This record gives sequence, structure tokens and C-alpha cells, in this order.
Amino acid sequence: NSPGFLTALRLADSHGHVWTQHWDYEDIYSRFDWVLVSQPLLRLHDRRAGRILDPDDWFRASDHRPLLAVFR
Repeated sequence: NSPGFLTALRLADSHGHVWTQHWDYEDIYSRFDWVLVSQPLLRLHDRRAGRILDPDDWFRASDHRPLLAVFR
């Protein structure tokens, strides 16, 4: 309950999935990447705008999907 603790944002893709990394060798999908925010920053987070990006070719650059967090 420290005032400096961090909170993980709950981001999802356009299908409601929360996995961010796919290990093709074992065909495992994991929530591996996180956006952690302080309590003051959490108040500025736009929950409707943040998401896990899932374009059709997301896997071409990495086995991790990009996260988008928007703060206003």
C-alpha cells in the first residue's frame, strides 16, 4: 500500500485478447509486455484509447505486439 506503487494497465486487442507475445516454436501466447503507471499517471490514462495493436502483419517485426497507452 505504498503511495509509490505501480499499477498495470489492462490493455486488450480488437478481439478482447490480452496476450502480447507469441512463441511460434511452442505455439504459446503470453501476456509478456506490460505498461506500469504510478497513481498520479493512472488518473490521466484514457482507457478507451489504449490497446494492444493487432494489425494483420504485426508478426513481421517481432514476436511481441505493440502496446498503446494514451494519457491526457
